[in-house]
Amino acid sequence: MSTEREKAQSYDRIALEIFAPLYPFVAEKAITRSGIRSGQLLDVGCGGGYLGVAVMEQGQFRGTFLDVNEESLKIAARHLEERSMKGRMIPGDVQAMPFESSSFDLIVSRGSMPFWEDQERALREIWRVLKPEGRAYIGVGYGSSVLREQIRKKLKKKDGEKGGPRSRGKDTKMFPDNEPYEKILESMGAFYKIFDNDDEGRWFLFGKQPI
Repeated sequence: MSTEREKAQSYDRIALEIFAPLYPFVAEKAITRSGIRSGQLLDVGCGGGYLGVAVMEQGQFRGTFLDVNEESLKIAARHLEERSMKGRMIPGDVQAMPFESSSFDLIVSRGSMPFWEDQERALREIWRVLKPEGRAYIGVGYGSSVLREQIRKKLKKKDGEKGGPRSRGKDTKMFPDNEPYEKILESMGAFYKIFDNDDEGRWFLFGKQPI
């Protein structure tokens, strides 16, 4: 069985070799769609900090990185140091975050959502730590059709080198449609937009003030 360190290092290699072009693209979408370019940033389920770092590179943010895997946080810290950037590394679960309410201007997350055991509890926690004028941009997907095809080709090649296809898992813990998410967001009193298509994936933009 792989250790947490081995898992973090394996994903870091894949992220840098295959997914690297994705993060700046998603970061630009997060900033443009949210309209937030500075302040306190939280990258939820950050892994090696790839999206959070990309957002910091494109804006004026003070970054906080949250993940249950402390080995991933060490990798995220290294990626920041390589860019002469600083950020807080906080071990923790999105479903019970160790932050005061109304702490963050922008909250981002890519790819961690399917692993949240309780989707509603996680969304409510993100809502709790979001500032009144803040925005959250979370979801899964490749960002664009061009990036999706580039990444799929690289994954296919890597699978071939490994001797066959590998299981990547499915987003089975996410709701199959948007209606349950809409009900959760509406019950919180959130203003929201959902971007859901084959090219981008599924992304949720929400906040406490009109978008």
